[in-house]
Amino acid sequence: MDNPRYPHKLKIFRAKTADDLPVTDAEGNPEYDVVLSSVFGYRSRSGGMGSSGGPAKFDYKISLPRHQADIHTNDLLVLKDYTRTYQGSVVDAMTYNWGSNIWFDEVKN
Repeated sequence: MDNPRYPHKLKIFRAKTADDLPVTDAEGNPEYDVVLSSVFGYRSRSGGMGSSGGPAKFDYKISLPRHQADIHTNDLLVLKDYTRTYQGSVVDAMTYNWGSNIWFDEVKN
């Protein structure tokens, strides 16, 4: 069933670590674990306060429905909306009873 509040898709990845050091492949690229696959919806930037309570600096704010994943700062997002697929880096996240808000910056290559 489609939910108009969450029309887009995303995956959240976290860099693998061993003894607090990043795990890399043979070419030296970081390896990632999938933390969550979900749907999302864009939310208004107005009143965009991070969980720290102060003004947050971010490119986008999105909302996810209820989930069990723990979202961390610097987790990698791969987002697919109506027009494009792009990446983001989590600036802040706050989880509530009914879902989460994530504030993130777009990763520009």
